[in-house]
Amino acid sequence: MNYDEINDNELLFLVSESNEEARSELVKKYTGIVHKISYKYISLAETFGIEEKDLVQEGLIGLSKAIDTYDSTKNVLFYTYVALCIESSIKSALRTASKKKHQSLNSSISLDKLYESDININEILKDETSDPSVQLLDKESIKEILDDSKKNLTSFEYEVFKLKTEGYSNEEIAKKTNKDKKSIENTMFRIKNKLKEKIKNK
Repeated sequence: MNYDEINDNELLFLVSESNEEARSELVKKYTGIVHKISYKYISLAETFGIEEKDLVQEGLIGLSKAIDTYDSTKNVLFYTYVALCIESSIKSALRTASKKKHQSLNSSISLDKLYESDININEILKDETSDPSVQLLDKESIKEILDDSKKNLTSFEYEVFKLKTEGYSNEEIAKKTNKDKKSIENTMFRIKNKLKEKIKNK
């Protein structure tokens, strides 16, 4: 059968009839979307110790779920539904990674990635579940990190680091502190080096 001439709805019907070739065709067709969405989260994923291949695997899980659960009567395009499921699966994996208990400073937040990242973490990973206990980062871990870092940073460095752990991007921090973005990046570089030195001397 030439699957290139069959549209998504027809492929989905074949999947519902347990046609594994049709499933494979859909997966192949949308794997590019998995990689595209995964790439958006690579830098953030690395701060939680998740490798690119694992992120892609989570995206493929979301794609498989989309294939199994798509309902054409909901008046949503399959492409749109696929993208939502892929992104939801990746976000869920990142939230799970962020909730690990008893993480040390150098394992819970990769300082290298944190200081150079300009991602608004809370905006990207805001919890979309109904469970209010699910949070981006374990609050106790973040509080411990902030308390521990306060005595090693200047008041401005501490303010910047606190805003960063609250999910603000470098650009947003610059606006909040009336500094330019380059100044914030330099401050994050100093923070990284100070905290790395503290870790090394523990």
